[in-house]
Amino acid sequence: MYRPIFRRTRLRPALVGSLLAALAVTGLSAPSATAAGDDADVDNISSLAGAAGTCTGTGADATVITLTGDIDAPSDQVTVNCYAVIDLAGFDLTVRNIAIGTLQTLTIRDGAAIDGTLTANAASASNVAAIRTSHATLVVDGGTVTATGGGYAAGIGSSAFGVAGTTTINGGTVTTMGGFSAAGIGGGYYSSGGITTISGGTLAATGGDEGTGIGGGSQSNGGTTTIDGGTVTATGGDYAAGIGGGSQGGGGTTTITQGTVTATGGYSAAGIGGGSTGAGGNTTVNGGTVTASGGAYGAGIGGGDSGMGGSTTLNAGTVTVTGGFGAAGIGGGLYASGASTSINGGTVTATAGSDGSGSAVGAGGYGTQTFGLLTVAGGVLRLPSGSLQVFNSAVGAEVVIGPDGVIDGSDELNPSYAAIIGSGQIANGGRILLPKTNVTDNGTPVLDRHYRVSFDTQGGSTAPDAVTVFADTFDHGNRVFPDAPTMTGLVFAGWNTAVDGTGDSITASSTLPGSSASGTPVQMTAYAQWAPIPAPVVTGISPVSGPIADGTEVTITGTDFTAATRVDFGSTGPATSFVVDSSTQITAYSPEAPSPVVRHVLVTTPSGSSAPVAGDRFTYTGPAPTITHVTPSSGPTAGNTVVVIEGSGFTGATKVRFGTAGLADFQVDSPTQITATSPASTTVGVRHIRVTRSGGTSAAVPSDRFTYNSPPTITAIDPHSGTRDGGTVVMIYGTGFVGVTNVVFGTAGQATFSVVSPTVMTATSPPSTTSGTRHIRITTHGGTSTAVFEDRFVYEVD
Repeated sequence: MYRPIFRRTRLRPALVGSLLAALAVTGLSAPSATAAGDDADVDNISSLAGAAGTCTGTGADATVITLTGDIDAPSDQVTVNCYAVIDLAGFDLTVRNIAIGTLQTLTIRDGAAIDGTLTANAASASNVAAIRTSHATLVVDGGTVTATGGGYAAGIGSSAFGVAGTTTINGGTVTTMGGFSAAGIGGGYYSSGGITTISGGTLAATGGDEGTGIGGGSQSNGGTTTIDGGTVTATGGDYAAGIGGGSQGGGGTTTITQGTVTATGGYSAAGIGGGSTGAGGNTTVNGGTVTASGGAYGAGIGGGDSGMGGSTTLNAGTVTVTGGFGAAGIGGGLYASGASTSINGGTVTATAGSDGSGSAVGAGGYGTQTFGLLTVAGGVLRLPSGSLQVFNSAVGAEVVIGPDGVIDGSDELNPSYAAIIGSGQIANGGRILLPKTNVTDNGTPVLDRHYRVSFDTQGGSTAPDAVTVFADTFDHGNRVFPDAPTMTGLVFAGWNTAVDGTGDSITASSTLPGSSASGTPVQMTAYAQWAPIPAPVVTGISPVSGPIADGTEVTITGTDFTAATRVDFGSTGPATSFVVDSSTQITAYSPEAPSPVVRHVLVTTPSGSSAPVAGDRFTYTGPAPTITHVTPSSGPTAGNTVVVIEGSGFTGATKVRFGTAGLADFQVDSPTQITATSPASTTVGVRHIRVTRSGGTSAAVPSDRFTYNSPPTITAIDPHSGTRDGGTVVMIYGTGFVGVTNVVFGTAGQATFSVVSPTVMTATSPPSTTSGTRHIRITTHGGTSTAVFEDRFVYEVD
């Protein structure tokens, strides 16, 4: 692979080796690879190790070591003893491990367009971190970094019993793998997780057995992990969390603000939180997309198999958590209790382990039945399956839902829902959208917004079933408000809290009164109210006119049309037919009238007939227009042909249409003549010209036909030249020679012509005052031929 190489002039490696040997023999020491504060270009392991080992860079002025060639030294260690930057510059660097000196910082970057790689593989060594950051800092700004720790040592972090240090990833692609008992990023065996910050790039961190993806090594707690961006995949080894504690370690502190994070716990460990037996730690999500899955017996976010849940605060973003077998989605592992979970925004989907014994939020399946506290102050908590096990384990409510909080099922067209079980209390100041059977049928008391609304139709049709609502309105509670009942001879006037209608009206959006203090529903009854059916009222009709012939479709708008029995067009008579579309609309068809006249359209029901008003008047108009002749009867597909249309009944014309070509611009010259401009047509062929006015539209007849033609084309002429005197008879070949009106020889002018067939014609060249080439152009009703190479005629020089 080609890479640009920029290097300073340097001694050949063989010569450097000879000089070093000579210095050793004479007892002199070799000069440093870099003078104090100097940068260095390196292309071999010796120069790299020398530059990094003797550098003097500081936080304000780091030493920059730039690769100028690939370095392959898989058995070598590079020790960095200052604030340094290694610029891969598009090259590949392979070493066994990199050790960053105490209180020093190493930054990895790549200034080339093609990413270089850093591979540190200490897998064959025992207790050697691939990139050691004990009491030191690693920053990755770019490039592709792969770090594999030896047994008991992290990929990036510490060796056994060490201090993990600080790792910051701002960009690039980083892949880390911890050795046995060690983290991908963080602690080695018996070492906690250190400080890890990720703001960009792509990270895949995998722990060895008993080590976390990001966090502590075996028997160690997680560190402080902050994710502000990028794509992060963290996978724990057996008994260790994806992010958090190693085997038997607690969860540490994890904060996620942006980015895409996937955390998967190993066997017995949480996705984010504790390793086996470890508690959940502190987890905060302020944004981004987070997926956390526990291994068997471990929570999605929370404790390992016997670790209680930690403190979980979810403020924004999209969070999906799934517990391992027997464990909670958020909370305790298989044998442990829940803790404190606060949802203040975003969307959280929580599912317990596959056996169904654990709770979506709370305790594991074989825990102490201590639920903890769940607060849904805002956002949506989705419970798509399994159960939310609310044990009565605290004074007061175990679940508190704020005014902006929602508990719902899955986000699907046909959603699924978890069941809420247990005798713990739910203080519902917000909304629970789960079906009633999934909420209270298992004995869980719901306080505050908990209503059971019964319906009494008071002699009307069958009463709807009672509805239980866990919100302030039917709409907010995702409950279907019943359809209006019916009663013969009366019209439904709504539901009311009082039998006589003097109470409060009840609709789907009405605020339900009262609150439940005991967990049993507030009982209320909605009484149907009835009123006499009023006479119909017509407020408008469309169209307002039509021909005297029957059959005009008229839409009638108004009120109280439900029981309509008749529609009349004044004294002309009843509609030929009508359909009641709704209580506010009827579609009717006009009867035939003997002559033009205005009639009121009246609707009749058992309560009476509508009163005549200005808005119900329908005007019968004279007959439809007729077309007897059009001139010209053809034109080009480009349109813009001025066409004179002759006929009758053109007064009040509202549109002129050239068949499928569309509407035309026009003016009415007289009752018997219209002048229109043809619209463009996408195809050739015959179109019927139709004129419309209030009395109807002219019928399609042979006399209204207009033909769209394409312009002629010229494919050849013979001969191709003649004298300036003119008189040369030219054979012209092509297409579309129908209705030819003109032939010109360019600027020489018009020619006399004769059409032989649609593809052959002759023309006699006119005189030309000058010699030169002229394009022959033919004009028909379809347009004028385009100037092409084949139509050129040359007037010869005398």
